[in-house]
Amino acid sequence: GILGAYNKLIHRKKPVVIFDLDGTLIDSNQCVINSFKEVFKKNCPDLVLSEEDCANFLGPTLQESFKKHCPNATDEEIEDMVEQYRQINTAIHKDYVKAMPNAKELLDYLKENGYTIAIASSKKTDTVKMGLQVSGLEGYFETIVGIEQVYNHKPDKECLIKVLKQVSGEFTNAVYIGDSASDIVCAKNAGCYSIGYTSNKLLVDKLKASQPN
Repeated sequence: GILGAYNKLIHRKKPVVIFDLDGTLIDSNQCVINSFKEVFKKNCPDLVLSEEDCANFLGPTLQESFKKHCPNATDEEIEDMVEQYRQINTAIHKDYVKAMPNAKELLDYLKENGYTIAIASSKKTDTVKMGLQVSGLEGYFETIVGIEQVYNHKPDKECLIKVLKQVSGEFTNAVYIGDSASDIVCAKNAGCYSIGYTSNKLLVDKLKASQPN
């Protein structure tokens, strides 16, 4: 009957595909790590960073990373370091940021097949747009939600709520793709399907432990 036809229609509707940015669509690892190293060299010159420390810069907010490595810094000093980081990161973006392998082909496929595509990132929206521009991935996304647009950062679900409101999507028919455990927990908190993707060997175990779909 009508109800059966309606259910079939609902289940045929393509999911909204939401991406994290760094390490998922764009390779900004070296840009991120070099920016952190410059700030630490100036503010915490005695700090020694391991390869794993550097890998763990990818995912958390800037504030979280600076607080972790400079626990005695005041809130004002942390914000100052965040500002220094953003200035350095912007200056070196074009030299280090590139699209992840096959990202453009994937986005072309999704666009051509009528999927709604969006981004939910822990970066500021204008920095997301700059990354997309220098890596040749702009023009695919229905909406972009950056960190300044939400009160509660990942793994809170607010960024996904905001994306889905803007594109009139549903939690049960959305996919979130990210390279960090916080992305996967964020998807679970929102009731979205989650896909974990990383090319960084140092992040694989944490990503698997978060149990993406």
